[in-house]
Amino acid sequence: MNRIKNARGLTLLEVVIVMAITGLVIGAIWLVIADTTLQSQINQTERAIVTTATRIQDFYRDRPVNATALTNTSVISTNLASPDWVINSTTLQYKIGQGSTVNVATNNCTGSFTNPAYGFEIELDFVPANACTQLATALAGTSTKIQSNGLVGLYIGTQNVIIAGSPPTFNQATAQTKCSTVATMEFCFVQAN
Repeated sequence: MNRIKNARGLTLLEVVIVMAITGLVIGAIWLVIADTTLQSQINQTERAIVTTATRIQDFYRDRPVNATALTNTSVISTNLASPDWVINSTTLQYKIGQGSTVNVATNNCTGSFTNPAYGFEIELDFVPANACTQLATALAGTSTKIQSNGLVGLYIGTQNVIIAGSPPTFNQATAQTKCSTVATMEFCFVQAN
């Protein structure tokens, strides 16, 4: 005699458990993807800052300082801006989170320069708090980074977190505090070395 066994389905409790485990796995994957995306955007922004600053410094190496006023329009038209930032002929935008504006200007970080006529800044507006400290540390976290990136100042809001000296140092605690409350970062460089 053949007996056909009735196949039993999942109970309601088993379905709930499977759904909960699936939700946890999907949630964990989502967090990893979001963190990886944020880190990639921070790395891209860091490279764009260094690229733009280096191009500006190279441009002025063979020209009189302030031969060309630095504005978004001028750095775009002379191909000094990182291509990752160029939106159109007048707009630069970084891409962390929703992304926001980048402003390049001459002489705006006057407190950072011995001679303000030789200075320029790259300003990022609306930097998310979770990216601000990471970006500051990536570019100015050690004396070696400060010097190799050519930074003479890093203002988070109105506070310079680079302490002048030989060698210059980075004030991590102040950076973390300011990053939690301020959304503007100004990276200050010297036009010509």
